[in-house]
Amino acid sequence: MVTDPIAFLSERIRFGIKPGLASMEALMTETGNPEKCCPVIHLAGTNGKGSTASFIASVLTEHGFKTALYTSPHLVYLNERIRLNGNTIPDAAFCRILESIRKPSEEMGMTFFEIVTAAAFLWFREQSPDFAVVETGLGGRLDATNIVDPVVSVITSVGFDHTEHLGTTLQAIASEKAGIIKTGKPVICADLPPEALGVVRSAANEKQAQLTVVRSRKPGYLARNADLAEAVISQLGKSGLIRLDSGKIRAGILNMPENTGLQGRFQRLKDGVREIILDAAHNPDGIKVLKELFRFYFGSRQPVLVFGCVGGKDSITMLRELRDLADEIHLTVPLLNRGNTPGMLKVQADSLGFSASSYPDFKQAYEAVRFIHRDRPIVICGSLYLLGEAISLFSNLKMVKIAPGGLTMNQ
Repeated sequence: MVTDPIAFLSERIRFGIKPGLASMEALMTETGNPEKCCPVIHLAGTNGKGSTASFIASVLTEHGFKTALYTSPHLVYLNERIRLNGNTIPDAAFCRILESIRKPSEEMGMTFFEIVTAAAFLWFREQSPDFAVVETGLGGRLDATNIVDPVVSVITSVGFDHTEHLGTTLQAIASEKAGIIKTGKPVICADLPPEALGVVRSAANEKQAQLTVVRSRKPGYLARNADLAEAVISQLGKSGLIRLDSGKIRAGILNMPENTGLQGRFQRLKDGVREIILDAAHNPDGIKVLKELFRFYFGSRQPVLVFGCVGGKDSITMLRELRDLADEIHLTVPLLNRGNTPGMLKVQADSLGFSASSYPDFKQAYEAVRFIHRDRPIVICGSLYLLGEAISLFSNLKMVKIAPGGLTMNQ
């Protein structure tokens, strides 16, 4: 057993992001290619990967299939990334698998994400699932998950995020996402911006992959991602991999949070009579769809905004988008701040005309806003890491339920 798995994984963070598949391919070969244990649905996209993957997994579970799910990042427990029919990988199994690959992963200089991805595939093989739904971590072409040979590839969105790794144009970013498309295998994508869709279409044509574009006009990104997931399920039916049941498709969409444990996607909670919204928006496109959904449900009302993000994000553009929702904002940063500070965010917010307040951590920010403007909903956004801290606090306040335990680390 790994005596301190968190210390082991934390030490790997210093390797940062290392695009490329050589290490993963070598480790998978050495361990008997666990990534080939079952049919895989592979997803890439700037936003919407987690919810679309969870919708797909939920529908497959409702159809009676043993369904593995790999997503990132986690909100509270590291185990959240690796699930089977909604249940997270047990600590003991996680630690045992980490120990089994510790030596080769250290010798190859593998990153945190590569090691966790490898552990997911190894556990999935042990569990013998019928399907695995796998979300990329960053980009697609050189992402550690791109060693799979999927039965269908999915591109949920293309927008500006991680531009230092993926490129500074939509065409360049789309090219990286389209790297998950495999020869002769169907690909399904959302209604992307024209310049991005052109790149995806060219990649699909080059690889003789049938492309389906899902054009949904439903309000809110969750509804649109559900439509995307339904198209994926329909493709699995056309391929003869499942026998479609419309009732189970509907149940899977409706029961997705319960079936998969996904949280933080326009998640509505109550603190007494006060409504709180947790949203995973962490880049400008994500903030735009958050605004759309807020206006759909709350009209012209102003929210109480709590915002925080890590360094390296386009915070000024996110704040500019949020300025359309409210005049006042409360700023903090997650513990994993990557060099960002509340003070830095306040300078940006002040320049945009906000009445801005800053706090050293989320708990103090929430205590400051909890009892002000009680006729307004509180919206918390800007970082999945910040949402993790919020959910931990709210679980202590009995406002939300989380798993009783698991491995914790800020990554």
